[in-house]
Amino acid sequence: MPRPIRGAGIACVAVVAVALLGGCSGTGEAPVGSPAAQNGAAAAGDPAALLASAAAATFASGSTRFALQMQVSSGGQDTTASGAGSYDFARKVGDISVTTTGTAAQRSQVDVIMDGATFYTRLPGQEGWTRTQAQGAAAGGQQYDPAQQLDILQKVSSDVRLVGVEELRGEQVRHLTFTIDPASLAAASGMAGDGAAALQRGGPIAGDVYIDDAGRVRKLQTRMTMDIAGSSTAMNLVSEYIEFGVPVTVQAPDPATVR
Repeated sequence: MPRPIRGAGIACVAVVAVALLGGCSGTGEAPVGSPAAQNGAAAAGDPAALLASAAAATFASGSTRFALQMQVSSGGQDTTASGAGSYDFARKVGDISVTTTGTAAQRSQVDVIMDGATFYTRLPGQEGWTRTQAQGAAAGGQQYDPAQQLDILQKVSSDVRLVGVEELRGEQVRHLTFTIDPASLAAASGMAGDGAAALQRGGPIAGDVYIDDAGRVRKLQTRMTMDIAGSSTAMNLVSEYIEFGVPVTVQAPDPATVR
C-alpha cells in the first residue's frame, strides 16, 4: 500500500516544485540571440521558435496579473495550493497570496512579497515577515516569481508541437505541447540528492503552453510523477497570466515587521 507523503517526502516535493516553477536564472529578459531578440514575427510559423520567444514577449508586456495552482497526490492524500497576485517584470516586484487545502494539510494562507532577489514571506499565524535572498532554485518564496516561472520555457526539449487554436478566458490562443528532460532540469536548477533522484525516476515531464496573438504566454502547465520512498507522487503545476500592463503598487514591508 502506498504510504502517505510526509516529512522528507514533502520536502522533496517542495524542492521539485521550486525547480519547475522557479527555474534557475529569473532574468526577465530576452536571451541574446533568441528568436524574440532577433525577429519575433518570424517565430510565429515555427512552434519551437514560438515557444522560445514566448517568455521574452511576456516580459515585454511590462507587468501581469497572474494565478497559479499546484496539485499534489500521494498515498491517497491530495493537497492543492492556489494563489493570485501581480508582478512588474521591469522592476521585478510583485506579490501573491497562496492558499493550501487538502487531506494532508489544514487550510492555510501564505503571503509573499517579491522585491528583486529579496522575498518576504508571512506564514500562517505569523504577525511579521521573514526575509530571504534568492540564491538558487530552493530559495524561499522564489517559486512564486512569474519571471522565473517563464524561464522553464528555456529548458524544454525539441519535442514542441502545435496542437491547434483554442479559446482561453474568451480569447483565441495557440496550444503547444512539449516535454522536459528531468536530468537537464535538475542540473540547470542546481538540484541534487533526493529531489534530483525522485525527479529523474519520474521520467520526462509533459507540458502545455498557451500563447496569444501577441506571442505572450497565457497559461503554462506541467505534469509529472515522482517515486518518493516507494510512494508514487503526481504533481500538476499551472500558471496563468491573466492580464498585462497592470499597475503594480507593491512595497516592501515595514522593516520593523521583518525578521
